[in-house]
Amino acid sequence: MIKKILMSLVWFVVFYFLGCMLVGGVAGAIAGGKDPANASQAGGLAGQKAVEGLLVYIIVGAASLAGAGSFFEVLPGTRKKGK
Repeated sequence: MIKKILMSLVWFVVFYFLGCMLVGGVAGAIAGGKDPANASQAGGLAGQKAVEGLLVYIIVGAASLAGAGSFFEVLPGTRKKGK
């Protein structure tokens, strides 16, 4: 039981970082494409603002995926022994 809880926390962190990278990367790429002269700076700022604006959704989504994946034992490390 403790192992399943710890693994769901690990999966939450993984999903959280993936969500932040996805949102920030897409926003940064769009902003960088619109301002090629300052693409790095514009992309970084746009990515930061996008993640800040969607942070609650990213956290809820990561927690939901980690919780459901652990509960239904579909994530690696959350299955009972013998399965």
